[in-house]
Amino acid sequence: MGRGMRWSPINKSRGKYFSLPSPAAESPPPSPGAIELPTINGGDDEEYEVYAVHASHRSKIRTVAAISVAVSFILPLIVTGVVHSAKSKNESNANGGVDFPSHVLLGNGFGGNINDSLLVKSEDFSPPYDTRKDFRNELGKVPPYWEKIELVVNSPNVFSSITSWGPCYRPSSKEISIDWLEQVHHETPYRFSNDQIVYPQASKVGDGSVPQSHFYAGDDDLVKNQNLSGLCRPGFLIIGQAKCGTSSLYHYLTGHPRVLPASQKQLDYFKYLSFKPMEWYLSNFPSIQTFLARGAIMTGESSPSYFPYPEVPHLIHERTRMGSQINTASRVSHPKIIAIVRDPISRAMSSYKYNYVDPAMKMLLKRPNDPKVKAAMSNIAEGMTESYYRENHLFSFEDLVRAEISVLQQCLKPGGVAEQMSRRKYGPPNGIYADAYIDSALPLVNADEFCYGESVSDSVPLSQWAYLIRQNPDKVIIGLDYHLISSIVGRSLYSLFLNWWYAKFSDDDIHVVCTEELHFHPAKAMLNVSLFLGLPEFDFSNVTAEGMYNVGFHQGYDTITSWDDIQNEAEAENDTDDRDFANIGYDVNLSDELRDELVDFFQPYNEALFRLTGKTCQWY
Repeated sequence: MGRGMRWSPINKSRGKYFSLPSPAAESPPPSPGAIELPTINGGDDEEYEVYAVHASHRSKIRTVAAISVAVSFILPLIVTGVVHSAKSKNESNANGGVDFPSHVLLGNGFGGNINDSLLVKSEDFSPPYDTRKDFRNELGKVPPYWEKIELVVNSPNVFSSITSWGPCYRPSSKEISIDWLEQVHHETPYRFSNDQIVYPQASKVGDGSVPQSHFYAGDDDLVKNQNLSGLCRPGFLIIGQAKCGTSSLYHYLTGHPRVLPASQKQLDYFKYLSFKPMEWYLSNFPSIQTFLARGAIMTGESSPSYFPYPEVPHLIHERTRMGSQINTASRVSHPKIIAIVRDPISRAMSSYKYNYVDPAMKMLLKRPNDPKVKAAMSNIAEGMTESYYRENHLFSFEDLVRAEISVLQQCLKPGGVAEQMSRRKYGPPNGIYADAYIDSALPLVNADEFCYGESVSDSVPLSQWAYLIRQNPDKVIIGLDYHLISSIVGRSLYSLFLNWWYAKFSDDDIHVVCTEELHFHPAKAMLNVSLFLGLPEFDFSNVTAEGMYNVGFHQGYDTITSWDDIQNEAEAENDTDDRDFANIGYDVNLSDELRDELVDFFQPYNEALFRLTGKTCQWY
């Protein structure tokens, strides 16, 4: 079969049909079983590429000459391949779903039966997926949820049809009837872009009482997950930490041509909205038509609210994992986890500005009607300047940091309150991390929940601030987000939070990015992220060249600041050290003495982070 064969196109009203000419001088009319293939423009002299797949290899057949007499020996194989692969619409299968349209989406010879399929490919029709490189990248990584398809298309000795729909749930024949050929043609102008993305209709999610099974999205079986038919799962979750660059990381990653964004960057489902069924959550990702017809490999979201809470990794693990039997080998697939961590001191300064200074200043300039807040501010003059309020009525960064460190040093000591209370809540015999406490050497400590005390009075919202408020009664803290202000330092103890994630997910499932490498070597950092995810290699230079998102005074998940503007603002603040670019717009006074104290305080936690992740960030 090393020689090419020429097809004879026969014009029909809905496209062109193809049939094999006989070895005789004159070709017979098309068989009654002839199947419609993708429309290909041009006359009878055009050359087409034909791909055939056999039991142990793929042979590429190029049309360069007339058909030889030898075709009579392979005619049954060709006809069978056409019948299997050239279906332009879905057919129902025994499980109540529809067959994966491999003949349209994969091309390269893959049809309903992997061993005897055949597809014509032309300049006017290119399948959205390339089986030679899309499902296993150069590092050998397979993208989440593509394992079944990758195993079939890249294993020549596997004799099976493709039953998986990748990250998407197989659409039910009762709900969705998709002409995939038409859909691919429709999406082709938008392929490799984030324009005109269609998300599932909200009406898909029912109101009222929801069965418990609707809160889980692991199994591909439609009998168990009828409510999820036609929905697509995220392949990655960016979990934070907050104020570390999650917005930039998310926008850069969705700039990869094979990644589509969620309906919004931050869904917060597994922290604040987990009472909703999974079909609500998955309805925030691109529809199956958009996702597959564009050749997307994954979608995902970024919610920094996931990072600090032990319940979240447990919930994600339980609700999204997919166990399956492939050649008797059990595999579990779920979204990959991406964490981003920043110089702890820099992150703490940013948090102070974002969570304390900005909202406090807003409250001082625009007095709220809340009676408690009005009472607390009764002795503060109105109509003054920001500099006046900052100097006289705001706690300094040093004030809040020293108060918190004193609490953390006591709470986090071996055998301290955090260790005891965490084990009591999450450990044996019935805690959600009972197995991890038994099997893992990780120190599972929830400082965020157990270290910050309780309210003392209306004027002293947390015990750690009791002394500060007594000494400075005219400084503002009432009416703000106490939890975020109290943990300015604690939220930078990254190892304590990531221990919980590593207790539920393997090392291969978690990738950690240093904020500094994202700032100063963004294209390289993003290449490493995409390779970890199993995505095809892509040069992110043009994507990252646009600037950074949600930085300094330019707040907003979708607000981008150019690198030139960042440079100009750094120079305007007389800050020309590249390492401080992350703090543009944060006018926070930090004495050398306090910096040294913070370096010493963070050092053991930073070292624990580097051991845990196998990655070292260049911080001090």
